[in-house]
Amino acid sequence: MRSNTATKGSPSAKRKGATSLKDEMTALKRERILETATQLFLHQSFHGCSMDAIAQALGVTKPFIYYQFKDKTEILSAICSQGAELSLAALDQAEHMHATAPERMRWFCHHLTRVVVERGHYLAVYLRETASLEEADRKAILKLRAEIDERLTQIIASGAQSGEFTVQDPAIAARAITGMISNSFQWYRKDRVLPSEVFIETLTEIAMRTLYSRSDAKVEHNSGVAHDEKA
Repeated sequence: MRSNTATKGSPSAKRKGATSLKDEMTALKRERILETATQLFLHQSFHGCSMDAIAQALGVTKPFIYYQFKDKTEILSAICSQGAELSLAALDQAEHMHATAPERMRWFCHHLTRVVVERGHYLAVYLRETASLEEADRKAILKLRAEIDERLTQIIASGAQSGEFTVQDPAIAARAITGMISNSFQWYRKDRVLPSEVFIETLTEIAMRTLYSRSDAKVEHNSGVAHDEKA
């Protein structure tokens, strides 16, 4: 009986291997273009940067770029999608943790702050240049942002209902936390006074403190549970 599985070294296996390699090369080319364009959009703005400038920065011809992306707006759309996905990845993992609301929120804040340190330029362009997207892409990105806010609000609301958080408005807290962390790229890049790990822990702690309405509430570093600290 003949097997449908391609044996190693067979023509079909070679074709599969060649296709896989081709896909990997395409992904690497696209990532290289996106990385360069992100830096240029960040420093020159989307409208202030041309395809010629991207090609020059890459050291390639414009056809190299057009083979991967139809135009500059499609490049921006891919960058914004990555920015949104970075936030969603942090939220997905936090939601699926078998942990308390404070522990999930601490994990989310810590992970998102690490994204700022390691890939904050994607977040910055995603936040700054959404208005430059074509209408359909802009609506899709805004829908993702609304989804992130809503899902984060639910985690905070669950903690408020259980008494673990004392925040009065979970929706405002969710937006304040994501806004504070995501936009920290603006000043963290300019003045790296703190080592990255210290910065991540410090900003995470500050973000967690927004979830407690009492001025004397203190958030424990390990458990994420608030307790009153009396003078």
